[in-house]
Amino acid sequence: MEYYLSPRVIVGALFMGIYVAFFYIYGEKERTAGWKWALPSFLIWAFLALILRCGLILQLLGQLIFFASITYYNMTHPPEATITK
Repeated sequence: MEYYLSPRVIVGALFMGIYVAFFYIYGEKERTAGWKWALPSFLIWAFLALILRCGLILQLLGQLIFFASITYYNMTHPPEATITK
C-alpha cells in the first residue's frame, strides 16, 4: 500500500517550519539562544498537530499563546543593566 502526502500534511509541515524558523530568529535577537525558543515551538506544534490532531487555526493559536507568554516574561523581567568601564 502506497502512502501519499495529503495537502493538509504538507501545509501543516510548512507552517511548522515557519513557526520554528520565526522563534529561532526571534530567540537569537533576544537574550537567549534561538534553539531554546525553537524547540518549545516545535513541541507545541507536535503536541497539537500529531497528538491532538488539531487544525491549523488551533496550531496558530498555540503559537500565538507561546509568543504572548514569551513577550509577557520579557516585559516583566527586563535584562539587568551592565556597566562597562
